[in-house]
Amino acid sequence: MAHLPVLVVGDVEEQLDPFQPYPLIHLPDEPGRWPLRSWREQYEKALADLGDDPSDEVDDLTDVAAVLTRRLGEDVRKVGPDEYVIERETNPDARFDYYSEGGWFEGALLRHDGEWVSHALKDEVDFEGMRRLARERAETTFAEFTAAVKGLERPLPRAAWLARRAGGPERDAALREEYLKIPWVAAASPFATSTSDVQNVFCLDAPDPRAAYVGQQVRSAGVSEVLVVNGTWHSRHDLGDRARGKTSQCWAARFWGLLDAVSGDEQLTMVDCHV
Repeated sequence: MAHLPVLVVGDVEEQLDPFQPYPLIHLPDEPGRWPLRSWREQYEKALADLGDDPSDEVDDLTDVAAVLTRRLGEDVRKVGPDEYVIERETNPDARFDYYSEGGWFEGALLRHDGEWVSHALKDEVDFEGMRRLARERAETTFAEFTAAVKGLERPLPRAAWLARRAGGPERDAALREEYLKIPWVAAASPFATSTSDVQNVFCLDAPDPRAAYVGQQVRSAGVSEVLVVNGTWHSRHDLGDRARGKTSQCWAARFWGLLDAVSGDEQLTMVDCHV
């Protein structure tokens, strides 16, 4: 089970409803409601496509379920007056198993009054303050890290070291323990994260690791992996950004471009989606 940070603009339930893994999908007679528009509208479109001639698949054009089944390519069943459902195991647009407000990311938003919260109006959130604090923490952390490993020989990154020792990808526990006992690795271990190798986290292969690390931390401040606004799921993965534990310039620009267009009186909520 992984935790996905999702910033939701507006009503959380309404915005995330399209992405829930419902076992039974309704075709309600309510235009605009997820997952499909009014079944009547779908039915009328299907009739328009068929014209006046029944197809081989539909003998009776008044049989709404049969017409919808042909149009949608999935079995549609009538379950009540003016109510039809698609019987499907999961929602094909599902993005998570379940969610909770705050959760793993409780207190991720800084208000102008200095309080860290999980939801607030956009104008109440001090994004500039979040970036300032991120820079201060990053400068301090990088200084502490470099002091901890000073004078120690830096080994290959973990994955490359294990592959070289084992002659290929290796998950041998004894080899992992041996790697962790290397003096440089042992000294760096307090700064390690569960998402990436510490050498990658601190951008040690960059021309200027300190500048790269600090810039990365500032760029990530306030930016979640997903932004949901106007019923649309915007993810850094949609941009091909799959670097674990880092925020690319491309996704940061996309994120702020979308959020800048949001009105200041809109509610922002940090949500923990379990995937």
